[in-house]
Amino acid sequence: MKTFKQFLAEDMPILQGGGRAPGYDYSRRIQVPRNIGKIGPYTVWHHEEHPEAGEEAVSVHYKDKQIGVVPLAQAGTFQGKRLVQSSNPSFDTAHRGKKAKVRNLVPKVYGMIADKVAALESGDYQTDGSKSVWKRLSKMRPIRIRNVGGSTSISHHTHKEHPKLKMEGGTFKDYSYSYRSALNAAKESNERPRSQKARRALDRNIGYLKNRLADGGMDWSKLRRMSELRHFPHPRTFAKTTSKINSQQRYSPEKHDSVVYSDAQGDAFTLVATPRGKGKKNK
Repeated sequence: MKTFKQFLAEDMPILQGGGRAPGYDYSRRIQVPRNIGKIGPYTVWHHEEHPEAGEEAVSVHYKDKQIGVVPLAQAGTFQGKRLVQSSNPSFDTAHRGKKAKVRNLVPKVYGMIADKVAALESGDYQTDGSKSVWKRLSKMRPIRIRNVGGSTSISHHTHKEHPKLKMEGGTFKDYSYSYRSALNAAKESNERPRSQKARRALDRNIGYLKNRLADGGMDWSKLRRMSELRHFPHPRTFAKTTSKINSQQRYSPEKHDSVVYSDAQGDAFTLVATPRGKGKKNK
């Protein structure tokens, strides 16, 4: 039979009442979760080691029930502060998006992590949902662009007749190649009007051109009306602009999404939420 001392040394959960977060609170190997605040009817807890995630995490509770977990991975330091990275956060479907009891629940949880736990960094490659969280968070507090890949600038190609069009270098290179191929196919099609091969090559390259313009931000409602090569802007009519990343301290989705989420840059840039100064509150 085990002694009482041996029993206490085991990592076993106990029932906790009074609205306390579930976790292990008597083992010397597991730390007690720390209440770091409330967001409307939700309570938020910091775990140095979450019993389910098996690593540092923040949990969100509603009426004594855990409805969300944000695992945190160590990511070094940023501006002298400890830096963690959110990895695969999960929330119950009943508390996601518009179903949550407060607006912008997840962005507010991220902001609380930055204020009460450590500076929070976005992942290297983000889903559309994660991008939306950081975009909404940027409207609540300053977000910084972190240069982790060594690059200090990125080039884009724009066109005066298409204000929303902004192609990064690799996309523009593909567009230029497809345009030249389409020109050759159009020339062959004019010389040999009955050549189905030339016409298929022309149609195929026009499809490539549409995809590259869509990658650059052109609306598909406009692209669907572009059926002939003469409808597409010649590569020579584009202007090249260069953005200096080091000078862009504060993240603005409208200005910087094409930089942060550029396929050519890969994981060169991430976003970081840092602690607020004293006296500042979430909106």
